[in-house]
Amino acid sequence: MLLLEILGVVTGTACVWLAVRQNVWTFPVGLVNNACFLAMYWVAGIRANALLQLVFAALAVLGWRWWLRGDRGDGPLRVHRPSTPALAAVTGATGACALGLVALVGATTESPTWVLDGVTTATSLGAQFMLGRKWVASWYLWILTDVLTIAMNLTAGLYLTAGLYALFLALCLQGLRQWRRQLDGAGQTPPGSARGQIGPAPAAPAPRSHAAGVGL
Repeated sequence: MLLLEILGVVTGTACVWLAVRQNVWTFPVGLVNNACFLAMYWVAGIRANALLQLVFAALAVLGWRWWLRGDRGDGPLRVHRPSTPALAAVTGATGACALGLVALVGATTESPTWVLDGVTTATSLGAQFMLGRKWVASWYLWILTDVLTIAMNLTAGLYLTAGLYALFLALCLQGLRQWRRQLDGAGQTPPGSARGQIGPAPAAPAPRSHAAGVGL
C-alpha cells in the first residue's frame, strides 16, 4: 500500500503540474496515476473512487486527442470559457451524478467515507471533462474536489494521499491563476503548448463554438 501511495504521489504531482503548464504529457502520466489509485482505493474500501479511475482513463484518452487535434482534427484546443448552456449542462450532470452515487455507495458499502466518496467521484468526473475541454472553470471544480478529497483521505487514514491532495490544491490554484491570465490576455501565456513544446504557448483565441451550438 505504501509503495502505491508513493507512486501515486509522484505521478499525481507530475500530472497536475503538466496540466497547469498545458503540456499534453499530463495524459499519459495520468494513466499511470489512475492505475495506482485504482489499486490503492480498492484495497482501502473506497470503491467508487477506485472504479472512477477507469472512467478517468477513458476521459484521459479523449482529452489527449482533444488537446492535440481539437474536435475535428482542426488543431489543438486552446484555453477558453464554455457557453452558458454547456457549463449549465455539465454542472447539472455533475450534481445529478453526485446524488446518484451517494445513494449507490451508501447502499453498497459500510465505509465511513461513503458520502465524500460519492460526491468526489462525481465532481472529479465533471472536472476531468472540463479539463479535457480546456475550460477555465475546470480549476474551480478541481479545487472543490481536492478540499473534499483531503477530508476523505484523512478519515480513511491515507495521510500521505491527503498530503498529495493538499499539494494538488496548491497546484490547482496556480493553474486557475495562469489559465485566467492567459485567457484575459494579461502577462505571459503558461509555458508549454498542447504539443508539449518548451517555451511560450500561443495566445488563446476567443472561445470556439461548435456544430452542436453549445460552445464546448
